[in-house]
Amino acid sequence: MNSKLNVGNIEGLSPNFTVKLKAEADMVFKGDSQLLMNQTSHLALPAGSDAQFDTSNQSYAPRRGYRNGQLRFNTTNGKLQIYKDGRWTSG
Repeated sequence: MNSKLNVGNIEGLSPNFTVKLKAEADMVFKGDSQLLMNQTSHLALPAGSDAQFDTSNQSYAPRRGYRNGQLRFNTTNGKLQIYKDGRWTSG
């Protein structure tokens, strides 16, 4: 079942406001939409080993695939990686 929620604006009370999505969910920003965070907040990146990322690719990639510019933290080599032209590379 596909569900969509279109939101024009979502705000919460700081510092404990969170939005949680299931692992298989996508958050898409279109047009001039943006994700704004204050200077003391952080953005948690997907993190896992090579084997874990290979498994998630098999689970979710048929539906949405990887796209250029996506980021992840590879716990196997301890490096931040970016997806570009069909492969994950460490900078």
